[in-house]
Amino acid sequence: MVYESKLKSKKRLFEELRELDADAGVRAWGTFDGRKSLIFITRHSGKYAIWIRGVRLRRGDRGSFKDFRDYASVNRFLSSTLDTPIKAYLY
Repeated sequence: MVYESKLKSKKRLFEELRELDADAGVRAWGTFDGRKSLIFITRHSGKYAIWIRGVRLRRGDRGSFKDFRDYASVNRFLSSTLDTPIKAYLY
């Protein structure tokens, strides 16, 4: 069973990302390359991995992957990508 909790602000989301466990992740909505997208964020060995998938998949679209070595880079990327008001869940 998967448990999730709603993240009600960007501040709360970024606090959770800083301390994200290897068996946890964040699911959020945003805009990437001009398309409404689902954004999945995980962390492993101190690095962050982000998978971005368009809400309406085009044929053959498997999404985009981005890796970040540090929290500051993730913060900058997500600050310009996430929707406002925020819609995100910690799982």
